[in-house]
Amino acid sequence: MPIRIFLASAPRTAVAHEYQEIVTSRTREVLGSISGIVIVNRSQTESILKELAFQQTGLTDSDGIARIGRFTNASHLFLASLADLTIEKTYHPSTVIGNKRVPAYFEYNVLSAIDVQVIEVETAEIVYSESIEGEFNQGSRVQLDSRSERSLVLKSLENCF
Repeated sequence: MPIRIFLASAPRTAVAHEYQEIVTSRTREVLGSISGIVIVNRSQTESILKELAFQQTGLTDSDGIARIGRFTNASHLFLASLADLTIEKTYHPSTVIGNKRVPAYFEYNVLSAIDVQVIEVETAEIVYSESIEGEFNQGSRVQLDSRSERSLVLKSLENCF
């Protein structure tokens, strides 16, 4: 019998909220590729979250977890939340090494962390918990615009999977 999973998220910051859909989508892809796992479909998920007033109920409440289980017929609740996102930008001025001039550049280091929990619906027991980190580093001769910066964040998140 396949394991029915309800996939949920709880971003912790405004920045995390901006990228949470990417985390949820990628998690759905990864879990969906595993034999023996059935993910509650997306439209059902959205209607359930609205019905339960998810943001106010909380995920750690055993009654809330049991209600999710009843509504979805899921055996497990899978939480994947962007816990941390840090973009470090360092300016390196132009310098001379030997007789060569090295032009000034910016170095971007993006660190991301995704917290994962698997909760058994029947007992509300956390059966798995882990924080997964990803990093991406890139140098640039110009300061990056928000679109380019977003691209770096996506590469960092992809490195979590």
